[in-house]
Amino acid sequence: TGVVLYFSDASWRFGYDNSIMDFIEASHTGMVFVWVAKTHSLELLADGLFFANDVALHIDESVLYIIASGHSRTLALNLETNELSTFIHLPGLPDNLFLDRNGLLWISIISLNNPLVSDLATYPNIRRWLGGLPTKLIKPNSHYAMTIAVDTQGVVVHNLQADSGYTQITTT
Repeated sequence: TGVVLYFSDASWRFGYDNSIMDFIEASHTGMVFVWVAKTHSLELLADGLFFANDVALHIDESVLYIIASGHSRTLALNLETNELSTFIHLPGLPDNLFLDRNGLLWISIISLNNPLVSDLATYPNIRRWLGGLPTKLIKPNSHYAMTIAVDTQGVVVHNLQADSGYTQITTT
């Protein structure tokens, strides 16, 4: 059949139950693959990503959008040239994508960036110490919900936000 499946593996080192550890360690072990049913082949398209959390294929199938949650951005992989670039920088941690029939890319943001956490990136010993804490003690920094829609140029055309009643929106 003509089935082609694109998918991401957020972290090679940590599973779902310990995913917070990938952010603490900043392992950059996220990967993106394509599986082609006709040939039963699996190909690595990109690796070394900081929590590759989801993918969405552009309507014309020329670009694969990739969530890089750890870097608060969405990447664009040109499937013809294999060039990987930043598509849009985000104000928080993105967690899932959806490309609608109008070609708008909807991005859910699970938590706003916390400058304190960002500043810890230069202190690996403190990050290691935090990694020893029980994960139930590591909480989101807010109950702020945000979903945006961007066009093919990365221009925000919809911006939906709520500062109460929601927490950690993970899908659109």
